[in-house]
Amino acid sequence: MVKRLASMSRLGRSIWALFVPLTVMAAGLVNPTPAVTDGIEAINRVFAQFSMLNIVLPLSDQPVHTSVRPLCAAAIEPVEGNFSVKQQKNIDAALHALNNLIDARDRLAKALGIQEKWWWPTGIDRLKIDAVLTQDVLTGRTENPTEMSISSPDLVNKHLEIAIQEDYTEYGQDRVLGQGHRASMITLIPEKNSWVIDEITTTTTDARGDTTTETLSHRLREAVKRFHIAKEEIERLPERVEIRKGIKTDD
Repeated sequence: MVKRLASMSRLGRSIWALFVPLTVMAAGLVNPTPAVTDGIEAINRVFAQFSMLNIVLPLSDQPVHTSVRPLCAAAIEPVEGNFSVKQQKNIDAALHALNNLIDARDRLAKALGIQEKWWWPTGIDRLKIDAVLTQDVLTGRTENPTEMSISSPDLVNKHLEIAIQEDYTEYGQDRVLGQGHRASMITLIPEKNSWVIDEITTTTTDARGDTTTETLSHRLREAVKRFHIAKEEIERLPERVEIRKGIKTDD
């Protein structure tokens, strides 16, 4: 009798082991593979031509028109949800580093009695900072494309791969330099029942024919690095202007 009860107990556990997964699936607790269209929509939102006009860039007090998405919270936060948790952390790190740089500049300006928002300390390379702020670190764009094509999604090892080809016109200070080309491979992963962008690898061939390859992760890390270096340089500057008196000489 005991053996029979033990056998029935084992049988019950076996049936329960089969029943639980079916119940969980029926209840919708097992995440299905997201629709491929979710990934395409994420890419369309991130790679759409930037259209926010009269945006005030960090370290400036005047609205600035930029053809591509600048690195600032107002421009980036609306599309940040289209990226994976990993990349959202990288994006937030870049924005945080930028805020730290702005705070360091503002503290020095206050100590020196300077009220102008556009002020920048002498001796700190502002061009390197502006080069980061005025490019689109998310897509790798410095200019909007004149032509753009998106490939069909390819499901590879439980992630999506979509390729984007872009032709663009490269401009110099006062002239057109020529035509450039960007090829981006976007890798998407499933998170929270949707496809999100986990990495973008961009190969750019500029008007001179020079080719470079970089990733979204690299661009964001470089932004953090550049902001951090500038912040440290500002913090090493004296917080008061040294006025040296001239030495009187005999005529």
